[in-house]
Amino acid sequence: MQYLIDYNWQQTKTYTIIFLFVPFVFFQATFIAYSNVYNGQFDNPESSFEVGYIVLSALLYLFSLYFLMNEIGQLIMTKTNYFGSGLIWNAIDILPPCFIIAVVT
Repeated sequence: MQYLIDYNWQQTKTYTIIFLFVPFVFFQATFIAYSNVYNGQFDNPESSFEVGYIVLSALLYLFSLYFLMNEIGQLIMTKTNYFGSGLIWNAIDILPPCFIIAVVT
């Protein structure tokens, strides 16, 4: 039994790192760059800043959609259990991408 748990943990750990943790780190880094540089720091930005603004905005939209699609997949798989005892944690997962889409828009 322990071997099965250890085997599944390695698969779960790899999946979590590759598909959830790494994208989340890039998502946060992109948001920090966007909020610190492009959200009110410059009154008259140069044209090169406009390109960076568009790129960071697009990345934030893509990351937000990625995480929202992940949550929708969880909702489809767990159905009504999604709104059960894990509602607060699921709200923590859903709200930041929604807020970021609202801020960037």
